[in-house]
Amino acid sequence: MTEGQTQPLSQHVTFPSEFGLGFLRDGRLHVVEPITVAWTVEDGQIIAEATEINEYGYGDTLGEAIKDLQATIVELYLQLDADRERLGADLQAVYTTLARKLRRVDADYGA
Repeated sequence: MTEGQTQPLSQHVTFPSEFGLGFLRDGRLHVVEPITVAWTVEDGQIIAEATEINEYGYGDTLGEAIKDLQATIVELYLQLDADRERLGADLQAVYTTLARKLRRVDADYGA
């Protein structure tokens, strides 16, 4: 599916096949640059992929898949941030992308 196309969520609802995710449902992180998400349906399961970092969320609905992806991104960023001095090249590239798109907002960060 190419950019700008839509996929049916049901008989009556369509949603763009790619969109920018602008929030993570977690008070510790703020999205400052949208995370590109593409979604597909495979074997009746909806898969939301953060294409820039190759991470996935799964669910029976698009909302569930996005919620799962949001939690995955938060966990990934926090772990990579904690280990940033020891990351290999591939994980450093993922961390760099996330660090550009996210800002920590928790009170004890940097303390």
